[in-house]
Amino acid sequence: MNGKTPPTHGFVTEFSDICEQVYYPVKNYKTEEINIPNLFETVCTALASCYKGKECLQNVLESNQSKFLLKDYLDDKGILPEVIASNIEIKSSGRYKNVVHLVSKVFDKTQNKDVEYVLFRCDNGAGKIVKPFMFVEPSIREIVEDKVI
Repeated sequence: MNGKTPPTHGFVTEFSDICEQVYYPVKNYKTEEINIPNLFETVCTALASCYKGKECLQNVLESNQSKFLLKDYLDDKGILPEVIASNIEIKSSGRYKNVVHLVSKVFDKTQNKDVEYVLFRCDNGAGKIVKPFMFVEPSIREIVEDKVI
């Protein structure tokens, strides 16, 4: 892999895009108990107002996106998704079973086209999204290290 991470085109990669891609599509969704959009906006605003909050949220978004591998990247490298799924099962020591790969299309605004991503789920695709070998852990501690005691 030469230490290269595939690009994450089409995903929410900027804090300012959170409301555009997540908040607004659900703004009319309300339950009697909770107004989901208001709750989401309140949580994002609170997190963003914390010390280096936007940087931390950005870091978590990028980490979550690393669970999705660009299909073209895998094809170019000759890496079979089935092999990655098998490796995830083996390395999990039985924690994840029946890992399968799923292909998802995401519209990439910068390229103005659909881009395919591969994600991995356990229990034949009905369970948790699992982390492939290229997953990047969030590094929030490094962002706020000057405030960590």
